[in-house]
Amino acid sequence: MTQFSTKTIQWQDDLYHDHHVNKILIQNSNGPCFLIALVNSLILASELTLNGWTNVGSKAIEASHVKAEHLVPLKELLTKNVVQLDELLNEITNLVIQVADSDFDLSPLLESLPRLHTGLNVNPNFLLPRITSKQDGNSKVLDILELFNLELYHGWLIDERTPGYELLSRLGDYDSLQSYILEIKNAIRDSALVDNYEYEDLSLEQLDHLLDKSDDARLKQFLNEYQDIQNFLRSNRTELSETGLSRLMFDSQNTIKRSSFAIFFRNEHFNTVYKNQSDSLFTLLIDEGYSKSKTYVWQTLSSVDGSNDKLLDGNFEFTIEQIQPLSQEPISIDATDFIINEEEIETANDDEALAKKLQKQEDENAARAIQKKYDKQAKTKTKSKTKSTIKSQPGSSADSNNKRDNSTAAGVKNNTEDKGKCIVM
Repeated sequence: MTQFSTKTIQWQDDLYHDHHVNKILIQNSNGPCFLIALVNSLILASELTLNGWTNVGSKAIEASHVKAEHLVPLKELLTKNVVQLDELLNEITNLVIQVADSDFDLSPLLESLPRLHTGLNVNPNFLLPRITSKQDGNSKVLDILELFNLELYHGWLIDERTPGYELLSRLGDYDSLQSYILEIKNAIRDSALVDNYEYEDLSLEQLDHLLDKSDDARLKQFLNEYQDIQNFLRSNRTELSETGLSRLMFDSQNTIKRSSFAIFFRNEHFNTVYKNQSDSLFTLLIDEGYSKSKTYVWQTLSSVDGSNDKLLDGNFEFTIEQIQPLSQEPISIDATDFIINEEEIETANDDEALAKKLQKQEDENAARAIQKKYDKQAKTKTKSKTKSTIKSQPGSSADSNNKRDNSTAAGVKNNTEDKGKCIVM
């Protein structure tokens, strides 16, 4: 059964310099990233908006759908050293039901909740840093971010001065790019120029050679475009470009707001990110190897290849204390963890299709269980509300006592392929 370790962190925000103590989820080597990032981001973001029970002298800075009382059961759950997957899904389900407005259609969202523990099919747009459910219609679960006032960002953006900018702008996103690469691949294979070697073996030098040999205008266009695509992919192998990092840091109007938390997506991995008042970015250190460390809490996000990233304490200060992770070798700053495997890209579509088919069967079973419990509780809630309306006087606590639901999210087996697994930052 899938389970998660927890860790206590102490940290200080840079807006009001309030001190916070929170329990967070730790990332296993191949754990369900999105659920971890969602819970951690929700807990930490609430510290900046609520007078939470773990906060010392906090000042509310923004209204939120999620109230302090809504998060108490989740925070109590995280006081355990180990938390089970079904317990987390249960609390997220209850939280969704409590936070959603009466006119909010919960059914599609509840059906998507079992996918929280698997890899989401996120499709980054090369022009837009924010990822929304509207951009990825197959992942209705992303609607939960809007419900919880959380935002999801990536930094795989193209610079307008980059060769191929017009092409990549027209294609828009990663999935469209892969489809176009397949179209180019078929065109080259159908030509008479590649009899002696496979498409996958083509280097940029070989492409130059083919361009010199070809008289076909359309094929020449394909070859030129493929060169631009390969140059872009190889120049941004960590799926974080200089343009993207700069946008995330300095474009607070359209990306991450100052003194706020968000979820950061990079190479099938999700993590909590914080931006301070000085436009610096920090990711939450959730590597299992540092789960016993009382020193390290944050890691700077200051370079696309990790060369300038540093480990910081809870006050966002650099420490020279040298402690080795207890459970495994530290891999947080190794930029090779984010490098794209080009062979995997070629076979990803077939593997992903099989994984999605298997996962869909599991998700549907779990979703039906959640929906049945939700429908049952909705009826009970309606009856209780009717009774409390008759018995309760204005100002009584009857309504608030009945607000908490006890629906239980069914556990789901993780049948995803490697695409659903995560690389730890």
